[in-house]
Amino acid sequence: MSYRFTIGRRIGTGFGILIFFIILVFLYTGQSVREGIRVFQKSQELNYQITTVYNPSINQLTNLKFYVAESHRLMQKWVNYQSVKEDLDKQKVKEIISINVPKTQDTLESLSKLWDGEYAEIEIEGLQKVNSNLDTLFIYYRDVMDLLPEMESYDDGLMYMTARSMIGTNGEIDIKTKEIVNLLDELLDRHEQNARNARQEQDVSSKSTSEQFNSLLMLVIILGLVLIAGAIFIA
Repeated sequence: MSYRFTIGRRIGTGFGILIFFIILVFLYTGQSVREGIRVFQKSQELNYQITTVYNPSINQLTNLKFYVAESHRLMQKWVNYQSVKEDLDKQKVKEIISINVPKTQDTLESLSKLWDGEYAEIEIEGLQKVNSNLDTLFIYYRDVMDLLPEMESYDDGLMYMTARSMIGTNGEIDIKTKEIVNLLDELLDRHEQNARNARQEQDVSSKSTSEQFNSLLMLVIILGLVLIAGAIFIA
């Protein structure tokens, strides 16, 4: 018995194919939307980490490194150039160690509570080492300030040479400054890597979502072609 494609069967087959593709597009659209929402939420989380944790941490660590280098330069000038107590550079270094650095430390302390990830504990420990070494460095600074407080102090050979030995190459201040800079460089490297990883994760997620929506568009195009073919077939 031969099987004949009557008009009714053609219409039924056409509608069956149409419904199949509509269901397929509906399911794929739902999956794509759910994935898009998930990626968007993840992107928001990553953007929050970058803008409120990683970048501010990098900025504050960079500021702290600058203050360490600048205070070291000014302390060298304090020792090597005889000057009065009211000298602007002497006032500037006092401001750095009494105002600028403590303020930066407080900000970093607050930011460190938001640090997470695989190496968060190491980063927090590194910051604590920086703070401890800064305390020691500033004690050395104050020792030099006490040795050479005024113009006349530089005329005392013993006090002058003691201050020079502390600030000179391989002196207590020189060694401690290098230790702090190395610790800060390690922290900066870690946080810069954290920021890069977050941006890369954003890029990968965005690319995945874009590919899904392109696939959905292709499916819609195929559905359109099937509809045209179905219309021709039914006709």
